[in-house]
Amino acid sequence: MTAIANRVTFGDIISGTSRLVRDHPGPIAAYALGMAAITTAISAAKGGGSFSGAGVIVTFVASYFLTEVLLRREGQLADPGFRRRIGAYVGASLLAALGALAGTLLFVVPGLILLARWSIAPAMIVGERLGVMESLRASWEATRPSQWQIVLAYVALVFVVIAIAGALTGGAMFSFGEAILEDEGSPLTWNLQTNVVNFAIEVTAEFASACSTAMTVAIMLVLRPSSISLNAVFE
Repeated sequence: MTAIANRVTFGDIISGTSRLVRDHPGPIAAYALGMAAITTAISAAKGGGSFSGAGVIVTFVASYFLTEVLLRREGQLADPGFRRRIGAYVGASLLAALGALAGTLLFVVPGLILLARWSIAPAMIVGERLGVMESLRASWEATRPSQWQIVLAYVALVFVVIAIAGALTGGAMFSFGEAILEDEGSPLTWNLQTNVVNFAIEVTAEFASACSTAMTVAIMLVLRPSSISLNAVFE
């Protein structure tokens, strides 16, 4: 008899993600503020523009530790002293991201589907100690019955981030724009104001990234409820 696959609904994802953020605010805030500071520093060092290969790797590494903390606090790591698999996590994250990007460049929908189907692969590496390709295959199968629900959750997250970033930018322009247009204040003041606004926007973006990581954990907790690896029990 074929086992019925677990399903996760849009409501499950949103409520599960909200609960994780609410129950574990410390790690979420540390990730958002820490990554915002790093991203802002990289942008300042480059003279503008925050994207870089090093920044992407740092983001994945930080996401690994956030995933580990959330899974441990949720009782999903059998052995607190287990050997970390950061390289495998970064590898799976990169492959999933590149696949989703390639699908998006062709057509938006395939990219979203790939994003959804491989969404929990990195978390499986941490919680179930799977290999890179094994985690991608397992995630692909586990998310099959719920791919559109996961897509909707990611789209909703993007719209929330855009709305918050837009509100921050609009508020900043309302607060600082008049002084700039009237040529009031010194360049140092303008630079400070610009950096404050940029940092606030970066915090918003990194909070969204933290929520995305929490979302993958929330999805995994529903789709793979026995995610403590049997290997860990018998090792």
